[in-house]
Amino acid sequence: MKQKFIHFILTALLPLMAFSQPNLVDFKMYGTVYNTNKEPVAEWPVTIQGDNKAIWTLKTDKNGFYKQLVSVPEKPSTVFEITVIDPCSRAPIVQKMESKAGSDFRDFIICAINSGNPCRVYFKFSQIKGSQAVEFFAQPEIKGATYKWDFGDGEVGEGFQTTHKYAKEGNYVVVLHVESPTCVGDYKAEVKVETVVTNPPKPPKVNVEAHCCGTIQIQSAPSTTNTSSNTFKFTARGDYKIGEVTWDFGDGEKGSGIEVVHTYAKPGKYLVTATIAGEFCKVEIKNWLHVSDVVTPNPCPIDFNFKFSGLEAFFASNFTAKPDKFEWSFGDGTTSSDLNPSHKYAKEGEYKVILRAVFNGVECSIEKIIKVTTGVNPSVCPFDFQFKSSGLEAQFQSTFKEKPEKFIWYFGDGGSSSDANPGHQYPKAGEYRVVLVAVFNGKECRIEKIIKISNGINPNPVSIEIVEVEPNPVIDDAIVVIKSDQKVQVTLVVADVNGVSMKKQLVDLEAGLNKVQVITKDLRPGTYLVYLYYNGAIIAKEKFQRL
Repeated sequence: MKQKFIHFILTALLPLMAFSQPNLVDFKMYGTVYNTNKEPVAEWPVTIQGDNKAIWTLKTDKNGFYKQLVSVPEKPSTVFEITVIDPCSRAPIVQKMESKAGSDFRDFIICAINSGNPCRVYFKFSQIKGSQAVEFFAQPEIKGATYKWDFGDGEVGEGFQTTHKYAKEGNYVVVLHVESPTCVGDYKAEVKVETVVTNPPKPPKVNVEAHCCGTIQIQSAPSTTNTSSNTFKFTARGDYKIGEVTWDFGDGEKGSGIEVVHTYAKPGKYLVTATIAGEFCKVEIKNWLHVSDVVTPNPCPIDFNFKFSGLEAFFASNFTAKPDKFEWSFGDGTTSSDLNPSHKYAKEGEYKVILRAVFNGVECSIEKIIKVTTGVNPSVCPFDFQFKSSGLEAQFQSTFKEKPEKFIWYFGDGGSSSDANPGHQYPKAGEYRVVLVAVFNGKECRIEKIIKISNGINPNPVSIEIVEVEPNPVIDDAIVVIKSDQKVQVTLVVADVNGVSMKKQLVDLEAGLNKVQVITKDLRPGTYLVYLYYNGAIIAKEKFQRL
């Protein structure tokens, strides 16, 4: 009887119990938090609250994404509130979703200031050779960001680029944390540190024929009573300890030693050979040396210019050194000791004007024939010039009906020359005003023409360059080091900074390295340029100082 009663009770209550327990289903809530720059915001708090007062607190991942899976009754639906803090607003952003479907999403947009959007960073690393230290390089470099490192061995560091030395070999997980005014980010990677093994250096292989690097320097020897301008100092250098050096000076003479002095009997072109031997190697070096003709400097450093106004002449002296005394003779029986005198002639005619000066007891003089006339110079200058061009190169030719006292070319691009028939290379195509100025009998006359230069291909099939001027600054004479890819003749010109030619010489270059002697004793102290001309065009130039 008792068992029947229990069965009756269970049969009646079980349907009621089943009816009182609702069916539960999974409901997924998800979304993304962005800032106003349309960038996902990482590590940002998101709060979810259900209508049964249940609360979930979570943070977005590195892509600004959040999600929460909950179990809810199938019926009735449950309402949830998703809350996100906006750093630029006092009130939070609240959105609702209802569990009618299996999932639902809500995205949020918050202020970009201090929103901590993710910094997409990483780092590179490399172990320093011969050490257990590792160099770390963060990527990219973000303006205003701080970089903090956890090296995985209990040590930390800071900086966009840093170096850390590990105590022992092994694998370490290194974490980089970056914070900037606009983003926050982390990156981690495994770093393998290997044991440093120091191998003893291998003994050198003894081979006296092994080749190594070496150079030779050739300089004009300082002028003394025991040396001439054809005397040179030769110096050998090597990237090893030099044991023995032998020299062949190219004129039949030999020498030995790291530094030697040799005098050539006459000008010419000589192939200098130096054999430099060390303990384990040796090298043979050949250079062409061009010995120039010895030019005795002008002992009379004087000149003068003049101009006219009718029968009156005005003279200007040009002394490169201070004279002990000087005197003018005007050619009509009168003289003057003024530095820059004027003189009125009695009548027209030709007069021989002489300027005499004494320097350190040595008397010097210079004379010029001047033509005095009361007439007016003709409007047409007694000369002209022609030109032809090929690409950016132009060749000029003067045609003087009478010999000028002096003349100068201006090429219209800042360049100038005092050669009678110069060549000039323009920097670019265009129109240039070329002026040839000449002085006749103290009066200046000029011819100018507009020339058109067009682009073209350099016809010079050679490769020539000035390597250097030795020494620089120059005290006595200079050695111009020229490299050529073939045997060719060039014109070497020394000019001042205004483009006025001071020296000119033809040089027969050999293929390879050429060292050309240039006599500079008679140049005033200052800055000069060395030009190389080939086929009428400048193909190389170099600046040097004369002390």
